[in-house]
Amino acid sequence: MLHLNRVAEMDPEVMQDEVPYPFQMVIEELLSQESSTNSLANDAFGMVDNVLGEGSVAFPRQNLTKDTVIAELDNLEYYEKISLAFLLYDDVNYILQRLMIAESARLAGSLIQPDLLSPWIRTQRDGLWENKLLEALCIIQNYQILQKLGCNAESEKSRFLPRSPESSLFVNCMRKALYHVCESLDSDGLKKLLRYVKEDYRLFQKGVELQSFDPEYMEVNLLYWSSRGYIR
Repeated sequence: MLHLNRVAEMDPEVMQDEVPYPFQMVIEELLSQESSTNSLANDAFGMVDNVLGEGSVAFPRQNLTKDTVIAELDNLEYYEKISLAFLLYDDVNYILQRLMIAESARLAGSLIQPDLLSPWIRTQRDGLWENKLLEALCIIQNYQILQKLGCNAESEKSRFLPRSPESSLFVNCMRKALYHVCESLDSDGLKKLLRYVKEDYRLFQKGVELQSFDPEYMEVNLLYWSSRGYIR
């Protein structure tokens, strides 16, 4: 079973025992890259204070109305919508079901774009939803949408450290790390990871088979693994 929330602090020998091999190599490379650029930021909230002023972490913007955001996000590519849904939704089973339905429709030849993001936006009540959305957009590197929403891309990158795999302000840190792992793999690597996990789960569950989804939309597989207890 894979516990990515402990990966960053693992002893290398422990990592070999607990983390599937395809994850090991990519995670080590990601952490190495991050260490060489900004020493893992040590304290992401401290970085925000230094860049944008002490004492303020959340920055709701009046021009980011829900209708405005929904209209802009509707222009995203299908794969970008899947990535954002993966990063934004906390309820694994809810978004997994929506993504499975969207994938079934796509494979059946439907040209209708699924509405994956507006339900999340319309149900947000805490006043901080803009920040989580902006961080997720930084992570998937869609800076064009950030600019259309009136944000300065460089300021948001300094604020959210989107390339850091083990620091996060509003997006779930494990989801961010998983996203980076899969983005770092090419098509063959994703297929190998999918095959390895299926084999590992079969041993873990004594013959039980995992369902698999298109590795090009790996977020669906990640959510499915989480729903089955393979990722925690």
